[in-house]
Amino acid sequence: MPTALEPTTHFLNVDIDVLSRSRLEPLVEALKPRIFVHYVGPEGQIQGAHFSLDRSHGKTADILVRQLAQLIGALSGTPLRLWNSARTRDFNIGIQSGLSPICHELGLEPRTIALVSALNGRIVFTTYGSQRPPSRIAAKAPPAEEEAPPNPSLQRTRYARR
Repeated sequence: MPTALEPTTHFLNVDIDVLSRSRLEPLVEALKPRIFVHYVGPEGQIQGAHFSLDRSHGKTADILVRQLAQLIGALSGTPLRLWNSARTRDFNIGIQSGLSPICHELGLEPRTIALVSALNGRIVFTTYGSQRPPSRIAAKAPPAEEEAPPNPSLQRTRYARR
């Protein structure tokens, strides 16, 4: 468990999450060696495959989504049929929340969104909360909502501050 709060909010990576009634190993095998496989196999009553690009460090979410979409778009035969018949085809963008900045924007280009849409995929954002050390959680519980003092700077959006 982390011993300090995350200092800044930042982009982590893009994973692809596929859920299907069919086994997904042929889909994953067709994408190797360009991907890093997090998991492929049964997930209760369904089959799942979770993977990301093998070399993703230092790239933006937009670039990674586009590269993954291009990999999927190049599939043919059984792997393409598995992709098309899956019930979930998520391009999952991970974001780690932190103490600053007050807001964090992550944009995707229209052509990137079009690539994902052409694959019948969804773009999903997963935000991971900043972790507090156990001693701070136990020492002081956050005030109840009605006890929290108002914070006008947080209540206005960046557009309202203009």
